Amino acid sequence: MEFIKICNSKGMSALISPLGASISSLFVPDRLEKLRDIVLGFDSPQMYGKNDKYFGAAIGRYANLISSGTFILSGRKIELSRNYGDHHLHGGFEGFSSVIWDIAQENKNSVILENIFPDGKDGYPGNLKVSLEYLINEKNGIEIKWNAVSDADTIASFTNHSYFNLLGHDSQTLKDHTVQIKSDYFLPIKSDFTPIGEIRSVSGGPMDFREPKEILKDIFSKDEQMALGSGYDHNYVLSADFNEASASVVCKESGIKMSIFTTQPGMQFYSDNDPAEIKGKGGAVYRGRGAICFETQSFPDAPNHNNFPSAILKEGHLYTHITEYRFETLTN
Repeated sequence: MEFIKICNSKGMSALISPLGASISSLFVPDRLEKLRDIVLGFDSPQMYGKNDKYFGAAIGRYANLISSGTFILSGRKIELSRNYGDHHLHGGFEGFSSVIWDIAQENKNSVILENIFPDGKDGYPGNLKVSLEYLINEKNGIEIKWNAVSDADTIASFTNHSYFNLLGHDSQTLKDHTVQIKSDYFLPIKSDFTPIGEIRSVSGGPMDFREPKEILKDIFSKDEQMALGSGYDHNYVLSADFNEASASVVCKESGIKMSIFTTQPGMQFYSDNDPAEIKGKGGAVYRGRGAICFETQSFPDAPNHNNFPSAILKEGHLYTHITEYRFETLTN
C-alpha cells in the first residue's frame, strides 16, 4: 500500500492514504512561493490503522457524536456501537477511517475512492455504497466530493478530519492564526460533548468569529462553553451556500489564507484540545493546540433532536455533498 499523489499545474499537491481515505500531506505555496505541508499526518499509509485522533481521515457513517449510541428511525430503535464512553463517535469501531478504500479512478489531479459498508456494521441499517473524490483544482483548492446510496433508510453525515496549521504541520503552535466563521449560531454542549439541543447565538461571547479574530484570544476564557470543551469543540450553523466561504483562517507569517466552502449545514470547529503527544511524519511531535479542524458535516446527534436539520438518508436516495479548502497567498 502506497500514498496516492495528486497535484495541479501550480505545484499544490496532496498525498492520500487508501487506509482511512486520509489526507496525509497537503503542500501549498506560502508568500515566498515555498511549499509548506500544512496538515498533520504520518510517514506511511500503514500508520493510519492506529489513528486515534483521526488525522486527515474520512469520517462516517456518521460524523461526530450520537448520544448513547441510539436513535429512532421510522419508529424503530437503532442501537449503534459505543466507542466513546456511552456514546457513538465518528462511525464507531469500523467506520470510514478504519478500512482500506478501493481506488476506482486515479488521475494527475484527482482520485476517486470507493467502499461498501454492510448492513448492521456498527449497528447502522442498510448496505451503504460510498464514493469519495479528492480533487486539486487550478484555484489552489482541494475539493472533497461525497456520493453515497443505501438500500435501506439510514442516517448519513460524512466529513474529513484534517488538522491544519498554516505555519506547517510541525510548527506546534497556533500563534498568528486568525479565524473567521460566518455563522450567527452554534450548538452548546454538555460535559460529555453532546449537544444540549439548543441553537444559541454567538453574540457577545468567545464563540463569536463573525469578524476575524486570533484563535488564541479567547481560548482560555472562563466562559462555561469554553470550559466544557476545553477550548473550541463546537458545531457552527452554516448557510450551506457553496458560492460563499463559510469560514477562513489566515496566517500572516506564512502569508497563507485558507477559505472553506461547503454544502453542509454545519461545521465542527476544533482547536485540538487533547494534550497527548503523538509522533507524526518527519519526526514531528504533535501536541494539543498545535492545529485546528474545520469539519463540515450534519449537526452532531441530529437524529435525536427534531429542531436540527434531518440527517436521514432514505432508501435509494443519493447523499451528495462537497467541501473545498481553497488557498491563496497574501501580499502583505
